[in-house]
Amino acid sequence: MNKLLANRRLSLLLLLVLTTLFDFSLVAYRLIFIDYDLSLLSDPVAMYRHRAIPTFLFLVWNLLLAWLPLCFALLLRLSARRRWPILAAVGVLSLWLLFFPNAPYIVTDLLHLRERPPVPLWYDVLMIFSFAWTGLILGFWSLIEVHQYIERRMGSAVAWPFVSLALVLGGIGVYLGRFQRWNSWDLFTNPFHLFADIARALWHPTAHLSTFGLAFVMAGLLVLGYATLVLLGRIASD
Repeated sequence: MNKLLANRRLSLLLLLVLTTLFDFSLVAYRLIFIDYDLSLLSDPVAMYRHRAIPTFLFLVWNLLLAWLPLCFALLLRLSARRRWPILAAVGVLSLWLLFFPNAPYIVTDLLHLRERPPVPLWYDVLMIFSFAWTGLILGFWSLIEVHQYIERRMGSAVAWPFVSLALVLGGIGVYLGRFQRWNSWDLFTNPFHLFADIARALWHPTAHLSTFGLAFVMAGLLVLGYATLVLLGRIASD
């Protein structure tokens, strides 16, 4: 059974790599279609500098960040097998929680949708949706791994509340990234301003009502989406 599960994980990992490459190819084809000067993208630094519209390379960057929660979750699974010290496992779990919002964040890139001739609108819709779909799957898989890790060590009574809290914090993290323009690593590079910004938003929620609602809607979407996946998995296993 363990070997079977390992093979399934490997198959899913390869499928997600293939899906990621497919997403990247959509952006690459778009650049060729609009006859973009590719000499401006000669190296990774230049690609990052020109990541905004019309290149849409920010989707590539965001999807690479969406892989980090899964990497930390799989590392957490490895820590259980290798019996790492508890502090090391807690550190990996904390990093997972910090970077988890990067996975569902790509959904909010749909805000960039509008007519941009000569590219058909349907192409941009499907391109951004494909990136968002991949990000969500990466995030939910990472959450499944973390859920199983905690459930095996502390039971369902602890695992489910932790997962629910993580999803709510994920919604808040998406809000902070989209409208407050904070990044996950700002917790280390600029923690005081980050916490001050969070405190202002929570203390005066009505002042940010038009944008703060994103946190609640995204949290609800993530909770319902994860619950659906769990039930689908149980149906498939029956």
